[in-house]
Amino acid sequence: YNVNVYPKNQMETLTVDKVIVGNDGHETKELDIQIDDNAMFRIRADVPNYVGKLKTFRIEDTLSNGLTYDADSYVVYGIDRENQERKKLTNGNEYQFSIEKQKLIWTFRNENISQSNTKTHLYDEVEIVYTTTLNSLAVVGAENGNDVSLIYSATAHQSTQEDPTITVKPNVTPGIFTYAVDLHKYGNSDESNPLK
Repeated sequence: YNVNVYPKNQMETLTVDKVIVGNDGHETKELDIQIDDNAMFRIRADVPNYVGKLKTFRIEDTLSNGLTYDADSYVVYGIDRENQERKKLTNGNEYQFSIEKQKLIWTFRNENISQSNTKTHLYDEVEIVYTTTLNSLAVVGAENGNDVSLIYSATAHQSTQEDPTITVKPNVTPGIFTYAVDLHKYGNSDESNPLK
């Protein structure tokens, strides 16, 4: 058995990661695409052991201005590693999804992803998959980056009025790249006479 013991009410250290899923299904941190092409992202985040005792457990994912979120494209799964089970979770039940400009937010309803008696998690991790489209605001020749954060209560006290939180980010965030070639044709090789 793998047993981790923490001081009373102190939260364990969690991790979050975000990758790009290529057309062949492989995961990467960088991808080159063209304007109007799609890019799929996958987020994985640990679930606190006693998530049912927390006030806060959410994921915030901010896209660059060059990426447009494809409406209704996301899917959220709860992952049970021990039993190798993967369950699709439902907006309005296990979590609440919202959008603030370029920020995508999944706020989990902790009582619905934990055991009712022990308050321990039903899932070891959550996984989110969604797609975006590279738009005309994309930066050419440089990274169109992303910023994902896992935010959760620092203590397992639902009754306290204050709710200090811990914010965790990946070591490396994924980036989308695009390259444009500026082609001009000139009449009689005269740069002052561009052809249209």
